[in-house]
Amino acid sequence: MFRPPIVVILGHVDHGKTTLLDALRQTSVAAVEPGGITQTIGAFSASLTVNNQPSTITFIDTPGHAAFAKMRSGGAKTADVAVLVIAADDGVMPQTVEALKHIKNANVPFIVAVNKIDAPGANIDRIKSQLAEHECLVEGYGGNIPIVAISAKQKTNLNELLEMITLVYELNGKEALSGSPLKAPIIDSKLDRRIGPLVSVVVLEGTLAVGQQIFAGSAGGKIRAIKNDLGANVKICLPGQPAQIQGFKQVPPIGTTVVDQPIPNGTDSAQTENIIAKKTTEDQKSFILRADSRGTLEALTGILPPKSVILSKNVGDVTESDVLLAESGNSVILAFRAEVPQSVLELAKTQNIRIFSGQIIYQLAEIIETLKEPIVMVETELGQATVVKLFKVGELSIAGCKVEKGKISVGNAVKIIAGGQRQNGTIKSIKKGTTDVTFAAAGEECGLLITPKDKQKLNLTPQNVIIAFEITAPPEPL
Repeated sequence: MFRPPIVVILGHVDHGKTTLLDALRQTSVAAVEPGGITQTIGAFSASLTVNNQPSTITFIDTPGHAAFAKMRSGGAKTADVAVLVIAADDGVMPQTVEALKHIKNANVPFIVAVNKIDAPGANIDRIKSQLAEHECLVEGYGGNIPIVAISAKQKTNLNELLEMITLVYELNGKEALSGSPLKAPIIDSKLDRRIGPLVSVVVLEGTLAVGQQIFAGSAGGKIRAIKNDLGANVKICLPGQPAQIQGFKQVPPIGTTVVDQPIPNGTDSAQTENIIAKKTTEDQKSFILRADSRGTLEALTGILPPKSVILSKNVGDVTESDVLLAESGNSVILAFRAEVPQSVLELAKTQNIRIFSGQIIYQLAEIIETLKEPIVMVETELGQATVVKLFKVGELSIAGCKVEKGKISVGNAVKIIAGGQRQNGTIKSIKKGTTDVTFAAAGEECGLLITPKDKQKLNLTPQNVIIAFEITAPPEPL
């Protein structure tokens, strides 16, 4: 007995994928999407009549924008059948070609759905020719790949498309292996502040059940609740069905597979993202990424320049720790549909860290384009002092100094020049005699407690020069 087929809809942005899915599930999704594109990945089961027989097909909704390349790749690997949607009036576009590559790499049987056949300028023969240029030969054009002409908006020939999906699946069908070990690829995951991690899956094999121990990469937990695609609570989820599960202790990444047995060493097809310690070169840029779900996080990752270094990426709001991490790595923070609290903004301002946030992927893509030109940060000297004598107070070393020029203040970044070498730190406190003060000016003597940057050990000796400075970006052009 076959399980219901799992179908993925792929194609270029605005070629009608969401409208097609909308027509199949009889809901209104297309009209409410921010920016005109799908921002999260979902799945639904549709009860349909195919060849006068009741049938169930599970559809995975994947977006067509180039930023979601990784998600489309994961969707293709999960599906039994792919439908490549191409607008009849627009033809083969860059994301069409990209989607075709994902389908071929995943070795998934597919159907070409030529949409918008009622639009002015529709030309199906031109599309057949364009596909042939990319080694995709459809029926009637020298090949055996099925092609169906449809209008999702007018619901034209949708039954023919469903019949073709059923036929292709019957030739390549999967048995309903409900007694097999669990295998449920993750198609979306996010962190809900009240509930915790929410993970969307489609069950390929085995059964999901409330109370079941689950594992995905380095994440694990126990299923507390299961919701079906209609939002109803259910106790089990069978092969071919989509579900949203609660119970993971942390958010697992899209692309991993939920199983019911521990994975040796916590490995999987994609690992949970942790901080990646990489040294940037002059032609690389360093980013810290925050988003409201794993799907939007992958979208954000997809629009970065090719040589970018991701210092950290995770689901959730931007925190003060992110700002401090950005300061240590001279990074830019990008927040896609993630909140940036006022306290974090204020800290970022004092640390000269740039945070860019947005609700639409296009906005952030445009911002990133402006970052491709190198930004030279300017060190502005605030004050300079010379070490006269060192004092030991317990395990602390206090530098007795004379301020030679300018002013040095608590919180200033400092560089210590000795023997041609530079050491970096921050002024933690300043004393004049036994009194704590916030600054010392030229001509004054004081004691400085300096904390090293990056936990390095400071080697201070008399005659060392201590320079207080601030880092600022050059003025914006008028």
